[in-house]
Amino acid sequence: MNRRILIAFLFAAVSCSAAGTAEYSKGEIVLIGSTPGGNEIKRTLGIDGGRKVDFIRWELRLNDGAGSFKGNVAFGEAQPNTNGFIGTGEVREFAGQYIRDGERFRLSAEGIPGAIVLADIDGRIFHLVGRDNSLMVGNGGWGYTLTRQDRGAGKGRQLRSVSKTLLGETEPETVFEGRTPCVDLGRRELQFTDGCLKLKWRLRLKRDGGSRTTGTYRLESTMNRRETVAGKWALVNGTHSNPDALFLMLDMDHPAGPISFFVGDSSVIFLTDRDERLRVGNGDFGFTLNRIERS
Repeated sequence: MNRRILIAFLFAAVSCSAAGTAEYSKGEIVLIGSTPGGNEIKRTLGIDGGRKVDFIRWELRLNDGAGSFKGNVAFGEAQPNTNGFIGTGEVREFAGQYIRDGERFRLSAEGIPGAIVLADIDGRIFHLVGRDNSLMVGNGGWGYTLTRQDRGAGKGRQLRSVSKTLLGETEPETVFEGRTPCVDLGRRELQFTDGCLKLKWRLRLKRDGGSRTTGTYRLESTMNRRETVAGKWALVNGTHSNPDALFLMLDMDHPAGPISFFVGDSSVIFLTDRDERLRVGNGDFGFTLNRIERS
């Protein structure tokens, strides 16, 4: 091999190596997402409780092996009709250590007064945990879900509900709300137009005839403002693929298949695909609906 060929070979090898390098380092768990700016999370991050914070945009990089992490958050008031802040918002960076206990991650850093606790839902979807050890409940705008973005994120694993207390509830109506990325559910009455940035949802579950696990539903969204989507719902406790998971199924006998939600606990549900896998969100929204307490 002459010198010119050798140089060309080495240049090509280096170029291929650089092209194959992912944005994220090997061994990192990289989580992104946007969450509400509720009082509890503001206390955790040391944000002034009197400041108006509509939402917080997250990036967490966990060194899976060293037990260290780096994080940054941007927060502020939402700019109407966009996914951004009024102005540029405020940005904070912090770094520290984390402890992993099964499916829970506890992150501590000198730059923040509280611990960030995350529940690993399926290896790709993580959810912030509150001081009461339950999944944090968002609002109609954002949930407390973060999505794994690094190359270690695979197809997900078996699901396990944190709580199944929804099985025993007797309230006549339960309402969930949220915003998600645009998604095709295979229903004629739930189609979105080109240029869709997000979808708003409100799901009303009514318990009929004293049943705790079945009833009728009404689904309102920005896709079906002119046409009501309604039918029957049922709770399914465990399936062959996910024996430890509770699912909420809408229209189980529908020709296109049911619209399915994984029940994280009684207040947080996650939209799934037809194979019972959680749908993966983005830096703006997850596929999470949050329970809205009736006034």
